[in-house]
Amino acid sequence: MRLGGPAASYAVASTTDDLVKLVRDADRRHQPVLLVGGGSNLVVGDSGFDGLVIRVATDGIDIDSDVLTLAAGVNWDSAVQASLEAGLSGLEALSGIPGLAGGTPIQNVGAYGALTSNYLHTVTVYDRDRDQVETWGPERCGFGSHRQSVFKHSQRYVVLNVSFQLSHSPMSRPIGYDRLAEALDLPLGATAPAEQVRTAVLRLRA
Repeated sequence: MRLGGPAASYAVASTTDDLVKLVRDADRRHQPVLLVGGGSNLVVGDSGFDGLVIRVATDGIDIDSDVLTLAAGVNWDSAVQASLEAGLSGLEALSGIPGLAGGTPIQNVGAYGALTSNYLHTVTVYDRDRDQVETWGPERCGFGSHRQSVFKHSQRYVVLNVSFQLSHSPMSRPIGYDRLAEALDLPLGATAPAEQVRTAVLRLRA
């Protein structure tokens, strides 16, 4: 696009502790902070950013029974694939979405009849105002509609990790989107093997 300027300073947060410390220290210096995940919806102006840019590169996927917990820096589509490989269904319609796991509650990411808010179990955040790490249930996230949350228009909270309540099943959740149902040659509300739904979603996206 031939645009975009420099950052005054830049750091990579490879652990959750690093991420909290970098943000906390910048706040104490009264230095502006810009958090960058996958960058899939980020455009930088030619003047750049006169502050600290932190790239979120935290990693970690944990599966405990039917709960999938992801560090904010985990590639989202890799997480979807990992859930299916572990025999968990629920996220298959969210296949192929660019970005990182930490962005999913911020945008209340959704596609093909599924939303982050349908499956979110908890989100762990760093509250910059209170200098405190907290774990929230979905009821605190302000998921009023598609693409909305309390995180979206505020820099107060830094998402550290997210967890999703899924199902131990090879079958998908009921299909709630016309084009996807047509691609699978099924009626709305039907189910299909979750891996088959993922393949169909990826083809539609392509």
